[in-house]
Amino acid sequence: AGSAGGGCSSPGSTAVTASADSYVDQNSPTSNAGAASDLFVMSKSANANRRALVRFNLPALPSGCSVTGAALTLHSTSAVTGRTIDLYRAGGAWTEAAVTWNNAPAPAGTPTSRASGAGAVTWDATAHVEAMYSGTNNGFILRDSAEGSAAAPEQKYQAREGTPDTQDPSLIVAWG
Repeated sequence: AGSAGGGCSSPGSTAVTASADSYVDQNSPTSNAGAASDLFVMSKSANANRRALVRFNLPALPSGCSVTGAALTLHSTSAVTGRTIDLYRAGGAWTEAAVTWNNAPAPAGTPTSRASGAGAVTWDATAHVEAMYSGTNNGFILRDSAEGSAAAPEQKYQAREGTPDTQDPSLIVAWG
């Protein structure tokens, strides 16, 4: 909230849908999945982990406003419970049509974590989004917090190419 004599001209929030998304597969390190209708996060032994990437065009903030909250929601269409999924900022540029395991950016920042589960899964993305506004918006990376599992637990989320559109990746940004 702003103080007297300044501050945020118009507090509020908005939801945006993904402008790009893909997943990368360590077991197919040069394959691109940018056109896939699903995003996968998997912990698998023998260097076969999978990570999801998603990026949003961030809304312009009104004069004097700063981010007060942000939440990333992905819709899980298939989940293995008992896993922790970590949300990071992407540490470099990537494109939906060309990202692979070999050229994907490294995870950056301190992760926020959520338990795996079916349906809408939401991460607190506030610190990541604040950093994107003050730096570069390369989007997010989601990964299993304990990659390399012999049990190969996999989470499947709907990509922006999937249907219904109401379950596409979304980001709510609040400001004040």
